[in-house]
Amino acid sequence: MRRRSIDLGLVSSAVIQVTVLVGAFFRGLDYAVGTETGAAILGDVERAAPLPVWGWALMLGSVAAVVGWLGCVRRAVALGYTVIGLALVGIGFGQLVSVLSKDEIDGYRTPIGVMAGGVVALALAGSAWMQSLAEKGVPDAADS
Repeated sequence: MRRRSIDLGLVSSAVIQVTVLVGAFFRGLDYAVGTETGAAILGDVERAAPLPVWGWALMLGSVAAVVGWLGCVRRAVALGYTVIGLALVGIGFGQLVSVLSKDEIDGYRTPIGVMAGGVVALALAGSAWMQSLAEKGVPDAADS
C-alpha cells in the first residue's frame, strides 16, 4: 500500500519545530510587551485574558519546549508544544469568530493562519507525548 503522507526526515522536522517555536515566541513577545491597540482584531477569546497573558503563555511554552529539547526531557517538549498549540488555536478561533460576525467577510486569512500554526504545534505535541510514553514503556505508544 502506498503511503500518502510525506516522510519529513530529520532536517525538515527540525526546521518545522524551530519555526513553530520562534514564531510562537515572538508572537508572545509582541503580545506581552505591545499595546492592545496595536492588534487589528482582538477576538473574544483574546479579550478573555489580557493580551500579555496570551503572550506569556506563548513565550513560556516556547521556552519549555526548548529546555526540553536541550535537556532531552520529552515531556517538557510535549508540554511546551501543547501550551503553544492551545493558545494559538484559541487566539485564531477568537479572531475568526470576530471576523465572521461582521456583515462583510474580510480578514479571515490571519486567524486561519494562526490556527494552522496551532494545529501544527498540537501535532508536534502529540508526537512528543507518544514518544514520551514509549520511553516510559507504555505498550503500543510508539505505534500511535
